[in-house]
Amino acid sequence: MPSRLIRDVEAGSGAALFFQLWDTLITFDDEVEFIWPKPTSSWIKWVFLFARYFSLATHICSRAIELSITYNRPLNENTVRIWFSLQGVVALIVFMGAELVMMARVYALYNQNKRVAFGFIILLLFELLGTILGTALNFPGRPFDTSSVITETPRSFMYFGIPACVSELIILTLSVKKYVQGRWMKSRIISLMIRDGTVAFGVLFFMLVLIMTYHLLKLEFSTTAYAWMITFVSVTECRLILNMQQLPLLEQRYTITPELTSVPPTNRTMSYEMTVMINSTPST
Repeated sequence: MPSRLIRDVEAGSGAALFFQLWDTLITFDDEVEFIWPKPTSSWIKWVFLFARYFSLATHICSRAIELSITYNRPLNENTVRIWFSLQGVVALIVFMGAELVMMARVYALYNQNKRVAFGFIILLLFELLGTILGTALNFPGRPFDTSSVITETPRSFMYFGIPACVSELIILTLSVKKYVQGRWMKSRIISLMIRDGTVAFGVLFFMLVLIMTYHLLKLEFSTTAYAWMITFVSVTECRLILNMQQLPLLEQRYTITPELTSVPPTNRTMSYEMTVMINSTPST
């Protein structure tokens, strides 16, 4: 029989999976309406589908491995060792999807400023290099205790978490700065966009700090925190995208079409924002 700790950890991780399944079911009609009809060239379509179903696949694989270890099913030690070490990479992949959506919004607010785009690329590269370095330096040796997959997280989370926190703070700062300096403070649509972006930042930043705290303090439920991080990042990203797809409905509700179309031709911020986040066809 598994110990009480292992049962509690697996229950917490399983709850993260079922919460994401529940969110998938209650928003599935919106996914069918707004995401499925998009053309294959739509980058936002693939970002959404990847965020939702890659995360679900990650959860299912993690739970299958944990249950196999708990009930002494035969597993290759090298396979489990690789899976354990790559958890930081998986977290990075899931997290980067959400960051790309948030960065696209900020890039639009700054009129497709090339320096902003270059800065975002640098931030993403730092996250990628940090995660690769952390994974390489902390790859578990032999013999490997397979039960550690259930109760521990790899040290590479620290190498991923710190650059990701910096990126999130920069994204939030740029968003708020442009909103305050701009002339859209009375626009309900822009206010909703800023609100969603701020909520997304809060969720992502909190989960990053949480997983790093659990790891630093060597708390026993760090794997549960990791599972919930995957869930919340995926749910937040998908909700952020779906909310943006509903902007045309909000336009009609608030009847602010003249406000959105009155931006001078030299300022393509709003048109690009709508194109990127609703039609999902990047500006050329």
